[in-house]
Amino acid sequence: MVSVLNKSATLIPDDSGRGVASHLAEGMGHSVVSDGIRKKFSMPQPETCPLCHKPQTREHELSRKHIRRLLIDVRGMSSDNSKMVFDLEIEKERKIIIDKWKPFMEARKKKEEELLQRVEGNVLINKNYETLFDEAQKLETSNMEPTHIGTFLWRTHTEKDDVGDLEHIKKRIDFHHNLYFQRPELPIPLIPKDGLLVDCAYPQAIPTIASLLVAKHFGISDISKYDMVVSRKFLHQLFVNSSQIFADFQRIGSVVYSRDIWPFVNFNLGDFGFQFEHVCTNVETFVTKAYNLSEVKIGPFLCLVTGEVDCFMQTDERGMELKLGVLCGSRIYRYSQCFLSDIGYIVLGRCKEIDKQNRILERVDVYPVEEYFSDIDQNDWKAQIKYATHVINLIQQNVSEGVICRFERLGKHYTLVETVTGEPILTPDTIQAAMK
Repeated sequence: MVSVLNKSATLIPDDSGRGVASHLAEGMGHSVVSDGIRKKFSMPQPETCPLCHKPQTREHELSRKHIRRLLIDVRGMSSDNSKMVFDLEIEKERKIIIDKWKPFMEARKKKEEELLQRVEGNVLINKNYETLFDEAQKLETSNMEPTHIGTFLWRTHTEKDDVGDLEHIKKRIDFHHNLYFQRPELPIPLIPKDGLLVDCAYPQAIPTIASLLVAKHFGISDISKYDMVVSRKFLHQLFVNSSQIFADFQRIGSVVYSRDIWPFVNFNLGDFGFQFEHVCTNVETFVTKAYNLSEVKIGPFLCLVTGEVDCFMQTDERGMELKLGVLCGSRIYRYSQCFLSDIGYIVLGRCKEIDKQNRILERVDVYPVEEYFSDIDQNDWKAQIKYATHVINLIQQNVSEGVICRFERLGKHYTLVETVTGEPILTPDTIQAAMK
């Protein structure tokens, strides 16, 4: 069970002791595999375990907690039995479960192999996640050190101007903001609104050239000192082995540039997360997004990282991450998200669910990130840093000048492929124009 709150963390109180947060859905990017092929070879969603009420996956059924519950609730064993007796019975059940799942695992492996055969382009990397992770753990201890450079706003705008034009991109960047956290007066009803879709030229991902323009504004004149210019989104998904990891890469000189891939061209204003962000900031966050620009040293690689920030604490200007409801994912998942965006506080919003369509916002809790994640498993964290270092190294080694490569996860495999029709992320001329 994922811990929702760190009991040792210091709660920053308010008069009401209540609060709210946002949960922004992450989208999937376009793939070098067609949507039809991906749908045809995708695995069905798992059913719910009747004992534990969790997704009934192989990993869940093999967990000690599930098997123990199975032995007690179904097999009728007494919870007073010794640990030795339970261990013997658990091993017997594990063998039964492994045999039960064997046909499914073989079918999944076959489907993944068929899917990989349909990748279009020259495959540079095609490795199983577990293999990559095991290779990474052979590295010497790796570290990750972020250094804050500056904060800026990215205005998505609703008009469809020439988003590729450098002058239009400059107009979308602002270095002054009023995106501060404000505690709402609670309770507040959150009501889903259908059909409130707002078109935006850049719904989530800012163009790579914008990061260079911001770097120049904050006094960075030589972009060649970096090994990679990349978004927080890609690094975060890499850290947590996300199935939704998609990014293009291009080498120009000594630097590898990345581009996030988002298929969505609008925002759903009926989303609870957007309603929450509005009541906690009084700013239309679908029109304006805040970002921190940071230097992040990941192992030997110096990366220029752009990471989204939900809002800021007015007293110290530190970034804040807003989350509505129970935190999903592991603590590493949330910690890496905050760490890579230079977040200082995490805000948890609690809702009372009236029905499937309506909720009431009842509570807001604010925690300093350092204290909220003080119990993070440092061995797990270091293992993920090693893994990220290893993958970045593979990308650095395989992305050559003059080609566009796409990195994505297909089943349990990570692939890096030279795309057939990939549009350039940048050109030497655009880099020169941005940095002059």
